[in-house]
Amino acid sequence: MESEEFEEIPWASLVGEPRDGIDRRVYLAVGVVGLLVVALFGMRLLGGGSQPVPPETARVEPPAISTVAAEQVTVPPTSMIIAEADLRAEEPVPARTVDLLAEVTAEWFVTDWYTRDGSPETVLSIRSALSPTLEIEVIPHETEGEPVTFVEWAKTVGSEVTADGFDVTIAFRAIRETEDGFVRDPVRTVLLSLQYQDSAVLVSSLPSES
Repeated sequence: MESEEFEEIPWASLVGEPRDGIDRRVYLAVGVVGLLVVALFGMRLLGGGSQPVPPETARVEPPAISTVAAEQVTVPPTSMIIAEADLRAEEPVPARTVDLLAEVTAEWFVTDWYTRDGSPETVLSIRSALSPTLEIEVIPHETEGEPVTFVEWAKTVGSEVTADGFDVTIAFRAIRETEDGFVRDPVRTVLLSLQYQDSAVLVSSLPSES
């Protein structure tokens, strides 16, 4: 019987030779990835750098003004002739009018003047309305024996501007005390003069029958 012979194969021959360093395929893969990254970055830069340009807005031209209508309009000759003297004429000076304050003052003064009620307030009111040019020492209100009277109403019925101020005509009705009671006197009209003195309207003449 023949003996079996076994051939020994060294295990080292079955294992591939070790390679020093990193496999070249790794470098290739890294290079491909780097190229892709550079390509994508460049495309983004090129795509984002240019902004979209809005479409140009159409210009609206204003409508042309027709001159036909303007040419056809004619101005008719005026029939009014203005003289040069009329143009140079001075405007008329408005007439002076009686101040409303003067009329109110006249009505108030007549009311106090013909009211004889014995009140010192009435005397003070009359004295304060008299002009300094009037030299009156005693007024009827300061004397005894005067009948008691009250003015029922007083109203301006006429007024006129004078060189010194105003002349105002006042109509009024007084109520007089009698033994039988109070009676209404007939309506009377009086005239008194007033003038401005230091921005105040003062009585320059006492009421007189008109």
